Amino acid sequence: MAKWANEQTALYLYKLFLEHGAKCRLGHPYCAIPEHYARSCSKRLTVITGKDVPAYDLNSKPILDRFGNTALKHVTTITHKVIEYNVIYKTVDDDGIEQFLSDYDIEAENLRHIWSQAERENTLAEYQNEYNFRHNIKDRLPLRGTFSGIARDIWFDKQPVFKIMSLGVDGISKHTIAEVKLTSDKTILFVDISPVMDKYSKNQKRGAIRHNRISPRLQLDIDSYVGNIVSDYRFN
Repeated sequence: MAKWANEQTALYLYKLFLEHGAKCRLGHPYCAIPEHYARSCSKRLTVITGKDVPAYDLNSKPILDRFGNTALKHVTTITHKVIEYNVIYKTVDDDGIEQFLSDYDIEAENLRHIWSQAERENTLAEYQNEYNFRHNIKDRLPLRGTFSGIARDIWFDKQPVFKIMSLGVDGISKHTIAEVKLTSDKTILFVDISPVMDKYSKNQKRGAIRHNRISPRLQLDIDSYVGNIVSDYRFN
């Protein structure tokens, strides 16, 4: 059963049926007169009209055509109007008998649609809250699911020990410095990598520092050198 079909909604539909169920809009029970089920509706229409009017220049003088007559220009006018009309809603049952819909039939169907939409939105909100809660947990998860405690241990073990944030030049020593962040505790280290950079040309060093254009070989040498420095820092 749908979540919206609770005691409160059932009681409301019951009261609505007692007031409008099996009655026409005039209150006649089981009325067979179609006009008694008519509902007044309105529609806003856009009306476009056009006409030809004399054309004038910027000095308010008539514009003449090649025959000396006043030229005409076409002017379009857009207006809106509201029309009123009556609608009689009806349905056909399984036996092919045509029945007119009462105010209860129409209002109850509208309410069911509104309640169903609200139920879907609540379900989506509950799922989103649960999703956010599960993905914001800082502790290790229990041994279940696709991202269990063991899976998270493996994932953490595969993460890099450090990350090189940027390269720069020390203003005093003129040595190339690497800004290194440790992933374990967010510590920032500034490592002198000039022993590595001195092996490469001036253009390669300039490209790496200014434009972050680092060749795979240079990247491997920097990572290896910084990795040794980070290991000495962590275990000494």
